[in-house]
Amino acid sequence: MDNEILELLKELKEGQTRLENKIDDNTKDIKEIKSDIKAFKDQFTDYEGKSSANHVEVINKINDIQKDLNKVELVTASNWVEVTKLKSVK
Repeated sequence: MDNEILELLKELKEGQTRLENKIDDNTKDIKEIKSDIKAFKDQFTDYEGKSSANHVEVINKINDIQKDLNKVELVTASNWVEVTKLKSVK
């Protein structure tokens, strides 16, 4: 009977040791996952900032092109007026 109790206690102790080892492994895995998530967040934040800067740059370039097209339109209209005047002089 005493041997059976000692054997059960030994098995419980071994089981507890196995559980503690698994918990330690899981804790290490969780720390690694947290580290990976932090690295991903940092990369995403960096990408998001670059993307935002690129977005602003593209908008500025589009606005510049729109201004240039407006100037071309005004000059073209002015040229048509001049062409009409020249034709009327002939």
